[in-house]
Amino acid sequence: MVYKAIPKHFVDSAFEPGELRITQHALALHVDYEAYLHRHLSGDWGRVRDEVQAANDQALQTGHGAIGSAYETPGGWLFMITRSDRSVTTLLRPSDVEAYL
Repeated sequence: MVYKAIPKHFVDSAFEPGELRITQHALALHVDYEAYLHRHLSGDWGRVRDEVQAANDQALQTGHGAIGSAYETPGGWLFMITRSDRSVTTLLRPSDVEAYL
């Protein structure tokens, strides 16, 4: 897993993202990661089920619970998961999910 610093212009996000991690599969997408990260950190969850969106919104209000988003990029799906303790945000592909959990 590759570790990156959170860009300073995301400091005013809706929640604390913690450390940024990107899997090798996600890096292979060759997309503008900062644009998708900005969406995630500002509360744009992309294309997730209604119950995931509701859980994300509740996690923002209460400060408890993981936050997940899904974006369809030109190269395929990109997922983002922020841990419930806000210590880490991971960018990953669907194929990485089982190993992540």
